[in-house]
Amino acid sequence: MTDEIKELQETFQDKMKVLERFTYYRAGKNDDLRQEALLATWTGLQKDKNATDSYLRTRIRWQIRGVHRHSFGIDTAYRKRDDIEFIRSNTSDIDDDLCLAYVVNIHQQLDEQVIAKMDTEKFLNSLDYNEHQIVQYKLEGMRDRDIIHELHMSYKRYYDIKRGLRPKIAEHFSA
Repeated sequence: MTDEIKELQETFQDKMKVLERFTYYRAGKNDDLRQEALLATWTGLQKDKNATDSYLRTRIRWQIRGVHRHSFGIDTAYRKRDDIEFIRSNTSDIDDDLCLAYVVNIHQQLDEQVIAKMDTEKFLNSLDYNEHQIVQYKLEGMRDRDIIHELHMSYKRYYDIKRGLRPKIAEHFSA
């Protein structure tokens, strides 16, 4: 039994040298996908010790595709955000949520947290009604099309306002 495993390990090492570029092409720098490629190669060699490179490439391709397709991550391409539920402890206090969102490090000193909160409040007060509403709805997790519907505005106007918000945020929080 151990001789078979040693032989399988040697074959695996030899095949991985050949398939290394293909694995990098498919998985990139994603360690999880690279591990899935290794697993696909290992199981393929367990089924057939004399498996061809093209057979193993196909196994790698389908294993990576299957992991992407059936993963439970929130950023999986085919999943919709409708399935995601945002839970807030106090829904009426959206400004405090925004202030907390800009505090990057929870372990900041108290005076730095106070300065960040005051800076965020100053930013919110500098926004007009539509800009403030867009920020509020975005923090609630709403999608662009839902915000447009809620504010009864055209797509063009919404994206113009949103495009104008980005430089304001960058200017206000970059210093």
